[in-house]
Amino acid sequence: MGEKEIRALLSGNFDPGTLSEPPTDVIRVYLSSKGEDSIVERNYLVENVYPKLREYTRQKYGLEFSVIIDLKWGLSINDCDYSTLNSFELGECQLNSLGPYFVVVVGQKYGDKLPPRRIPADLMRLISSALKSVKGRSTRNAGLLKSWYRIDSNSIPPCCVLSIPSEHQNDSAEKSKEICKLISTGLDLLLKNEQIDIKTKNELSVSEFEREIYDGILHSEKPKQQCLIFKRTITDMKNNLDADRASIFADIIQDERTGDIFFDHEERRRLEELECKLESWLPLENIHKFQVLWKFNNGICPDLHKDYLKEFSDKFTSEMERLIDQSAPNRSIRFIPFLIEMNTQWSYCKRLWCSFNERQQELNTVKKYLFSDSNTPFYVYGPSGVGKNSLLSKVALDIPDWILDEESLTIIKFVGLTTNSKDIVSTIHSLCIQLALAIEQPTEDIPRNPSQAIIDYFHELLTKIPRGQACTIIIGNVSNVSWIPQYLASNVKILIGLRENAILADNVSVDNFLELKELGKESGLKMLNALLSEKNRILQNDQREIISKLLEKCSLPSYIKLLSEEAARWTSTCLIGIDKLPPDVPTFYAAFFSHLEGMHGEALVSKSLSYLTAVSHGLTDCEMDDLLSLDDQVLLEVCPPVLSGSTRIPHVFWRKLKLSLMSLLRIYQCERLNVSTWAHELSREAAKVRYLRNPEIAESVHLTLAEYFGGRWHDISKPIKNGNSIKAANRLVPSQPLQFENGSFNIRKLMNVPQHLFEAGQIDKLEDNVLFNFDWLRSKLMALGFDALLDDFSLISGRDVLLVEHALRDSADILENNPSNLAVELTGRLLCHCIEYPKIKSLIYQCDVKGIDDCGIIPVTPFHNVPGSPLKTVVTLPEVPDVLEALKKESSNDERYILAKSNKSSTVFVLDAKECRRVATVETSVGELFCSPCGKYIIIIDEEHDRSIKIHDASNGSFIGQIVPERHIQFPSRPSTGFKCKFSKPSLQNGHCCIAATKESSRLLFFSLLTSKLLSVKGLSGKATVCQLFSSADLLLTNDGPANICIFNTENMKLISQVVLGYDTEKAGYPKLVCLTEDCKKAFVCCDGQSTTIYILLLDNEGNADIQFSINVNQQLSGEDVEDMTVSPNNNYFFIKSHSHLVVFDNDTQREIQHIERPSYIPTEFQLPGHMTAERLGFENALFTPDSNYIVSSIFRTIFLWPVRATSPSMKPAAVLQTPIGLVNRILAPNSSGSEAAQLISQQAKSNTIHVWKLASACSHVILTDRLTKPIKAIEVNKCGSALVISEDCESVGILEMDTGRLIDLFTHPRIVKGAAISCDGNYAVISLTGSERGDSNWIWDIKQRKVLLEIGEASASVKALQNSNTFACLHQRANTFRSASLFCLIEFGDFEEDTVQLRYANEIIDEDHVENIAEYVLKDMQLSSEDKFAVLLSANNYDERQATYVGTSLTVIDLKDSLEVKTFDEDRLREHDDSLQKIVDFNVHTNNPYLVTLIYSIEKRENNQCLGLMELDICSEIALRIIVDLFSPVVQLEKVLYENNNQYCIDDQCNVINLDTGLIERKIVDENLPRSFAHNGRLLIFYNQDKLWVRRTADGSIIGKITTSAPITCIKVCQDDRTILVGLEDGAVLEYIIVDPLNDDPNKILSELPTRIKHIGPNSVKRIWDRVDTETGLPPFVSSRASSASRFRLSSRKEKELLSSVETVNFYPRNSVGASRACIIL
Repeated sequence: MGEKEIRALLSGNFDPGTLSEPPTDVIRVYLSSKGEDSIVERNYLVENVYPKLREYTRQKYGLEFSVIIDLKWGLSINDCDYSTLNSFELGECQLNSLGPYFVVVVGQKYGDKLPPRRIPADLMRLISSALKSVKGRSTRNAGLLKSWYRIDSNSIPPCCVLSIPSEHQNDSAEKSKEICKLISTGLDLLLKNEQIDIKTKNELSVSEFEREIYDGILHSEKPKQQCLIFKRTITDMKNNLDADRASIFADIIQDERTGDIFFDHEERRRLEELECKLESWLPLENIHKFQVLWKFNNGICPDLHKDYLKEFSDKFTSEMERLIDQSAPNRSIRFIPFLIEMNTQWSYCKRLWCSFNERQQELNTVKKYLFSDSNTPFYVYGPSGVGKNSLLSKVALDIPDWILDEESLTIIKFVGLTTNSKDIVSTIHSLCIQLALAIEQPTEDIPRNPSQAIIDYFHELLTKIPRGQACTIIIGNVSNVSWIPQYLASNVKILIGLRENAILADNVSVDNFLELKELGKESGLKMLNALLSEKNRILQNDQREIISKLLEKCSLPSYIKLLSEEAARWTSTCLIGIDKLPPDVPTFYAAFFSHLEGMHGEALVSKSLSYLTAVSHGLTDCEMDDLLSLDDQVLLEVCPPVLSGSTRIPHVFWRKLKLSLMSLLRIYQCERLNVSTWAHELSREAAKVRYLRNPEIAESVHLTLAEYFGGRWHDISKPIKNGNSIKAANRLVPSQPLQFENGSFNIRKLMNVPQHLFEAGQIDKLEDNVLFNFDWLRSKLMALGFDALLDDFSLISGRDVLLVEHALRDSADILENNPSNLAVELTGRLLCHCIEYPKIKSLIYQCDVKGIDDCGIIPVTPFHNVPGSPLKTVVTLPEVPDVLEALKKESSNDERYILAKSNKSSTVFVLDAKECRRVATVETSVGELFCSPCGKYIIIIDEEHDRSIKIHDASNGSFIGQIVPERHIQFPSRPSTGFKCKFSKPSLQNGHCCIAATKESSRLLFFSLLTSKLLSVKGLSGKATVCQLFSSADLLLTNDGPANICIFNTENMKLISQVVLGYDTEKAGYPKLVCLTEDCKKAFVCCDGQSTTIYILLLDNEGNADIQFSINVNQQLSGEDVEDMTVSPNNNYFFIKSHSHLVVFDNDTQREIQHIERPSYIPTEFQLPGHMTAERLGFENALFTPDSNYIVSSIFRTIFLWPVRATSPSMKPAAVLQTPIGLVNRILAPNSSGSEAAQLISQQAKSNTIHVWKLASACSHVILTDRLTKPIKAIEVNKCGSALVISEDCESVGILEMDTGRLIDLFTHPRIVKGAAISCDGNYAVISLTGSERGDSNWIWDIKQRKVLLEIGEASASVKALQNSNTFACLHQRANTFRSASLFCLIEFGDFEEDTVQLRYANEIIDEDHVENIAEYVLKDMQLSSEDKFAVLLSANNYDERQATYVGTSLTVIDLKDSLEVKTFDEDRLREHDDSLQKIVDFNVHTNNPYLVTLIYSIEKRENNQCLGLMELDICSEIALRIIVDLFSPVVQLEKVLYENNNQYCIDDQCNVINLDTGLIERKIVDENLPRSFAHNGRLLIFYNQDKLWVRRTADGSIIGKITTSAPITCIKVCQDDRTILVGLEDGAVLEYIIVDPLNDDPNKILSELPTRIKHIGPNSVKRIWDRVDTETGLPPFVSSRASSASRFRLSSRKEKELLSSVETVNFYPRNSVGASRACIIL
């Protein structure tokens, strides 16, 4: 299909006559034979050849081999005329086969001639006249023609139809031969008289066999590639003419007088002529001849002709494979799926368009709409079968003729027609793709899910259609219209065909509705005549009269089509009774099915139609043959005695039935296969009612389908039960692998198995073979895409099923772009559920074992966001919001949308809590945001700038107006107080707002949000601290001074009532909290002077108020002040919150029903990253859930869900949610429809991330792994797996337990962390901070005891942990300045004389207080050699400021054993090995040899060229083992050069692999990015860029795995096993993977040793204690533990040591021993 044709399909501007089906992936072969003479060969082909060829084409090319259409196989000798069926099937083979399509098996018999079924009436008259004109023996019975043929005037033109007289039923075979001779004689006479041509004669006189050969070969475009001939000759046939079976194999006749038997020479002549033609039509290589001998009385016998049959089948197989191999690789390029989708939709539209009749008035109505100015969609509705889709199709294909604009755009979709339009969501998605391509918009942004996102995108796409381009979108079979836009642009029209039971939205306009009704008798007759005319048929007057009476009762187009099919079978002599014709559609189907059962057999029809009805994606002919062959009932009913032992149903039976059903079927392409399905839903429903109504029968049918598509009976004998006998037989059905050998997928299996397993009640098999089967999930994802994969999980529910589904949904973006990540994503997201769910454990095992072929990067620990956890999603905003507000949808209580805004910004971010995404950005004003309860308005109060109150439309942010309070109020003239008036929190109700402006006294401002006009102002004598409108907005509750509650009428600000709280108003103080019940019958007030007393006021509708009584909660709150009060949404409860208490009261009785105390294990203060100390940690937030059953509260980083009513004295929270590191300062519980939709929104202080939690999952025991607050900067790991993780510009260091991937400790410091190291056993760490003159730049930690042992140094140190002892190598500057020299020391731990930590320095001590420098300038950080033997660093003696270069480079080596001996290799010393050495520029130690160091040095200029050389130096013997003078160019970026562990080769900054023995480039790794690290002893290379990480083999550059992470990657760390990697992300997460190369590794062995695969991870695998208080000791976690700082790096004097030892370290509570745990430090 060319670009022009594609554009025509996209736009809908094409000629319907040019529409053609795309090519199919089918090899469909028709086998022509005489029939009975080759039955042995054809039986052998069925049993031994066809299955092999079917497997061959499927496995090698992914093609469907349609079992050879041998319509004579399986028929008895008496089964005769199938000429119509033969012609149809041969045409199908010619049209659809990709390769060979015609095979002829020729014997020694020409073939019987049968009387033609139909002869044109004019020709019959000529034949009769010709026969009458000749008198003789051959024409004496010419009168038989008149009795055997009857004229049919209903045919156009009239014809004579064969009708065997009743008196000849017994001798019909003999008379048939005589009829044939008469017709042949008559034709010869006509030909002789030139009254007909030779073509006409051959059509009526040659045998069916010869006619098939003519049609098959002469109509072939490439007969050499498409046709084969197999000729068998019985050489001694002449000697066996008297055998009983001789007439089967040859044309013989017997002399009536002598009884002699001899060949029929006339027929033999015809056969010889045919054979000569065949040899002229085809090359000799396509004609294969076999010679055999007659065996006994059988002729051809399976047992006696085994060698011949083997030779015949081998040649047949090899020749078919040869032709298939020639054709299959050259098949057309696969159509893009959306092109097939469009083509299928338009083809169906064309079919309906052709059958459109008698709706001109309705058509004009639609045409009028298209040319009108209407801006709303148009709806067509009516009962099923009334012709809605036909009308829409007529409109779609006529639009180009109406509009006459080549730029116009017409798109049509029928919901449910194809796999890409199976439901409304997939239809909209397909519509978006076509529309985007048509108007040249990108398709990459089209969302796949959720549904609301697709709908929003569709609405947005409609707005991008150019204004001058007419666009018509037509969608049929729609059952729900809520997604359709209410208003359209003037150039866009949408036509919707509604299903009979369609649901209409409330906002649908009723202006454009068209109801289709029954046609009526007159129009119905016109439609019937038109349909008959297409079939070249008419009716007689009496027949037409009967039809008229039927149409008076029912004139639905669907009924008329059924009538036309029935009437097309009537001849002009048929007598029809009206009582024999069904009066309506249902009874018509019932009668038709009964007719089929009588014609074809009840078992065949019932089972065929059951299978056809049960499948959703149609059946191919081969599939139907297979299914019927698996059905014992069908097999025993239809197989004739001659094939009583057969295990396959003859092909002809389904083909005959299909031909009878053609008017009710739709043949369409599904995955490039032609499948049959019902053309109309009415047909499917009728068949379903008749054949699948019984649940047991339905389950049996679905089970057969599931077993067939699942491959259950391939190469397995299936028992056949016939009465009391049971026989097992191979049914010869094909295998059903998930993936064929050529790599293509078994689409038919993937599409059918899940649904049929479910319908058959095989839930266990559905789970084992589909939902928890990695091979299945992988195949379906890669073959059919993500949406099809998720469809399987909609079949059943179950906690483990939902977890896998949610894991897939959470991975949607990754898997759609990189399906090979399936195993990675499933493992990372489901690993924490292995203990609880065995099937998930099995799935993870499959991912580990089988997923390696797709990706060799395997998660070791769970990801951070896992299914089943309460965390639904994390939304990151561009700025930190100061306000989170839930926005109600108009006319509902659903608070689906969340508004987030910074007070310093004018941008409001709109979050969809249900879909978990940011959906819009609205520009408003700078200031604090408030929402009206009705959801229509938002107001912004700006007290910093223009001190105005701005009102905006909540739907789009448009500005409505503003109020500037200070323009409308005047305070009494008094000396200036020096401050502006303050605004109270606004109260918004019912489209109005009230706010108090206060200076020395207060003014109340009441204004309308709709008009932004001030309605009234009220001046008060005192200050108003509270301001609350009633829900009706006609009353206002406020205070006028201390303890004086007033209620005003807002219309005129008249005081209605006044209540004084307490006897001493000054002592009571000003009201600080007030809340009203939903019905405004009660008010709760708390004053600041009596902060533990709650006053309850009774209110009425008139505004009168009185004190009911007061509650003193001093005892419950332990003397703490009341901080908040809230009434539950259902008005049944209210709670009071203080710092450490939550007390819940019954609103009716005012009795305490729940008392919640602050959990003791939450610390009271904590040092958080970002210089933020959280002090007095208590209940920060508290609110009711929308259902009023729970209270949500937050303390520190923990969110609690408490039941409202206490069920026991020691009430525990119903759920605990752990947010990331930080302080939760905002929570929302928006009102959502449905318990499953209930959500919680949280935000942490100074954070721009919003967390959305699922309350329904809050009680699940899934522990989320922590993230640090900022991007990961570095990760340090020891040989035991302990590691430190450091964030960028952060004061915290995290310790990660690598066995579980969870943060187990967090150490916070006063300044930014620069580096860290952890000891080999994980008990000690050294943390380097930014420099400080206080001598506390490096902290030495005892991790086990969680205390700081020592703080040392003014400058940040470079620290490396030794691998075999608890010792650190430390390199540091004396002072935090550029020119300060560096020292080197070892930090050791043990039971020393003075302390547990000791510092030991290199070089001689100059005096008691000083140590000799190790280097003046350090050019490259030190490296430690293997076995902890040496520390090596590159240094310089001086710095040339003019040249900005270092001078006097040298390599410094420190012996780390007892002496700490220092050895220096300067430039002069190294020139002894290479006098061209100019300067040392880089070095690299050998990881496997502690004595070898590789140096990179610059070489003096030679002939104006400069380069870099390599020297391999033995630092012990000082011998240069290897020198390469010209290794790198001087422009190489040495920091990007990677060295393999043994320094045998390296990779430069151009991805060249350089052999360090020869200095030559061995190969180049082709990649756009540079590798970041070696792994697996240099055999693998690790790359990463943004959120992608991939691994290549060094040997050939092939990728063994590529993954996508949840955030951009900031760093990686390869652990000491050289295959485990830790990946730091920008969002503060750390992921752990292991790399397995399937070519060189044993995956089972490696993965079986992983801790997470041995013991798995459960809810109690790790007790995270870093943020918990030990409840036994009461001691908090680390806040700011400080040991005394050492003023110098060395404690040289005894006095200083004594002073330090006298300082008591802060002893925190003991924690579980870390020992040699797998933990890591995160920076």
